[in-house]
Amino acid sequence: MEEGIRIGDLQQTVRDAIAVTRRLGFRYLWIDALCIIQDCNADKDREIGNMAMIYKNAAVTVAAGTAERAGDGFLDMKATYLPEHRFCVSMRADGGMGTVYLRAEAHIPKHTLDGRGWVLQEFLLSSRMLVFSEYELLWQCKETELRGVSGDGNGGGLDYLQTQEGLPWSVFDEETESVFGNEDAERRYLWRTIVEQYTRRQLGYKDDRLNALRGVTRELETVWRDGNEFGLWRRWFVELLAWSKKGCDEGDGEDEEKEKENLRETKRAPSWSWASVNGRIRFTQMFEREDASVQEVNLLEARVSRHVVLKCRMVDDEEVDPAMFEDWGSGKSRVDVFYDLDDSVDEVGERTVSYLLLGTIRDNGGLSGVALMVVEVGRGFFQRVGLAIFDNTQVWKDTEYRNVRLQ
Repeated sequence: MEEGIRIGDLQQTVRDAIAVTRRLGFRYLWIDALCIIQDCNADKDREIGNMAMIYKNAAVTVAAGTAERAGDGFLDMKATYLPEHRFCVSMRADGGMGTVYLRAEAHIPKHTLDGRGWVLQEFLLSSRMLVFSEYELLWQCKETELRGVSGDGNGGGLDYLQTQEGLPWSVFDEETESVFGNEDAERRYLWRTIVEQYTRRQLGYKDDRLNALRGVTRELETVWRDGNEFGLWRRWFVELLAWSKKGCDEGDGEDEEKEKENLRETKRAPSWSWASVNGRIRFTQMFEREDASVQEVNLLEARVSRHVVLKCRMVDDEEVDPAMFEDWGSGKSRVDVFYDLDDSVDEVGERTVSYLLLGTIRDNGGLSGVALMVVEVGRGFFQRVGLAIFDNTQVWKDTEYRNVRLQ
């Protein structure tokens, strides 16, 4: 590295990025594969923690929207789509000409970058981006809310970046009172949206489930003055426990990928964290009221498992009327159950499932109870196995509050 690198030894995407950097008049270029020592875990951990600073302070981030591999490049890609109508117009004072394309209908491009987990925080944190699309160059500048391609005002136009990714730049700025993201409810919405969008994406290495979002969490920890524990903010910890795989099965991909989702990665994160499972997750609606409260968060003590202590009301499965789980022709049972893993039998086994009331949500005009499904795993600890939605909270009416250790 000290003696220099021959351009010809670099992969095509890197060479294209160098060419763009030079054309823009910049001297320095950050490339993860070259600037992070790939076989040094200490260097990886240090630089991953610096991702927010790197992207936030970069003059511009270049995104190769169409390159599937580093060897593909992105400057000489043939367009897969061009509108049928075009005409030339004068674009500059010196008489330079440009081409304007017209399309009758919206065209939403699908790019490889849209499915990569690591890329999301680049979109969220970068102050400016040049996205090399399949047929045009897109510009995103969060400071001034500019977009390279805008909609028609009715949701029918072309938006390359999904709405969730277009967060206001001021959300990550301590010194700016954000137009959106300054209120508690708005921050909760932003984080839930980030996680739902992020978990739809793929990671080359599953254990990067938290690492690939660490730059965003570290930045927000400073701005929001709160702690993030395995993907859950302490301020909204109880509500953020209400995640599930409800409605996430559509378009899951190959059977091999789904098979991997049958494992809970407790070495990576505690069972209560969405990071303990692979694949896509969703949250319930925002809570009307929290019924449980956090008494203790113990993630560092070496003598005991990483756990949280919740003060809550909990009932065992045998205390719930079996009729509540049955559909008597109404089209809907009184309890909806969502196990975290496709094969819940292996995780639950012969153990009794208990329902830990987290809070209530507004559903179909009434208040529904949101409950964690847990099983006892020994030594007084419980482990999460799923989420349940009750059409009311009557089952906990005569239940006393108790402390539950959840790992």
